[in-house]
Amino acid sequence: MKHFTILLLLCLPVCSTYPLNGGAKKEEDPNLDLLQHYLENYYNLAKDVKQFVRRKDSGPVVKKIQEMQKFLGLEVTGKLDSETLEVMRMPRCGVPDVGDFGTFPSMPKWRKTRLTYRIVNYTLDLPRDAVDSAIEKALKVWEEVTPLTFSRIYEGEADILITFAAREHGDFIPFDGPGMVLAHAFSPGPGINGDAHFDDDEKWTKDTSGPPPASPDDPVVPTESVPPETPAMCDPTLSFDAVSTLRGEILFFKDRYFWRRSLWRPEPELHLISTFWPSLPSHLDAAYEVPSKDTIFIFKGNKFWAIRGTEVQAGYPRDIHTLGFPSIIRKIDAAVSDEEKKTYFFVEDKYWRFDENSQSMEQGFPRLITDDFPGVEPKANAVLQAFGFFYFFSGSSKFEFDPNVRMVTRILKSNYWLCGQRR
Repeated sequence: MKHFTILLLLCLPVCSTYPLNGGAKKEEDPNLDLLQHYLENYYNLAKDVKQFVRRKDSGPVVKKIQEMQKFLGLEVTGKLDSETLEVMRMPRCGVPDVGDFGTFPSMPKWRKTRLTYRIVNYTLDLPRDAVDSAIEKALKVWEEVTPLTFSRIYEGEADILITFAAREHGDFIPFDGPGMVLAHAFSPGPGINGDAHFDDDEKWTKDTSGPPPASPDDPVVPTESVPPETPAMCDPTLSFDAVSTLRGEILFFKDRYFWRRSLWRPEPELHLISTFWPSLPSHLDAAYEVPSKDTIFIFKGNKFWAIRGTEVQAGYPRDIHTLGFPSIIRKIDAAVSDEEKKTYFFVEDKYWRFDENSQSMEQGFPRLITDDFPGVEPKANAVLQAFGFFYFFSGSSKFEFDPNVRMVTRILKSNYWLCGQRR
């Protein structure tokens, strides 16, 4: 079963076409025949050393086997042992593992950073929306660590055309049927260059794991960007970009990640934002849930999104000024909605209150945070209402505010709910 999301991560920007010589005469030993083609295709074994494959002491072949075993992390024996054969039989993409990478002799790179892609056709193994989502998520991973951006178009010529095909499919590099090569892609450039082809003789399934490996042949614009380090959940200095409830869970957003914390799950789960919501930005400003609408609202800069489950609602993002903010407001620091369907928006040392029923900003605002929430820090990173309290997150501290007595009852670490029991 071929996992589509994993292969997209590996193949869209990484794999290159490499002609497969499928027309060789069948020899008596299928393992030696497999070895011959494998070393030719992926380890630059010259075609004219074929006559030495049958000799146990063959110098060029033994050296290539050792080279392959070293690259694959196997015991370097120079012999075609069972462990080496097992790895060789595994499905893979068509890029060679070592050599001079003759497929990309001039080191081609995209000459622009804004790229378009179009899905030409679909496999029957997956629903169309599953293919769409997998491609979007895979490209989002590459956007996070390169200067490239990818936008989808539905007709016309795109920089990247994505196609499912079987056997001979018009590029003079036919697929080999089920197993072995799963897909190939072309180096950046016009025409067929930049395109990605997936073997439709494979059985495709969904999967959401599998980070892309580094490759010396990556056809991307050079960049010094590297993925940010995963935030440490129990770092005593940890602060959050935004905090919100969602269907009984609490979400803690940090950089391009978020933790999910629920009563029925003993350990918090860390996820990439892009895994659940590929179109959302990272480093969010604010988030809050309106449970009666089963909707969470996400804010970044002067834009906000409405989300139900994993789906961004149509018509978003919208400008925050459509909510009634004055033009001088450029971003929201924090937001929370209470049981009365009143939403509090915090900006610097002031806050506004929004009526979710009438969809309008209430009169008499903004007001000073310290006037109505005495004892809390005047500038909040996030605000949450839970267990009858308001929780104001400010840096690495969390202020528990009781609205009935209008006072702060406790000051905790911001990440107390994530790892408070471990202190």
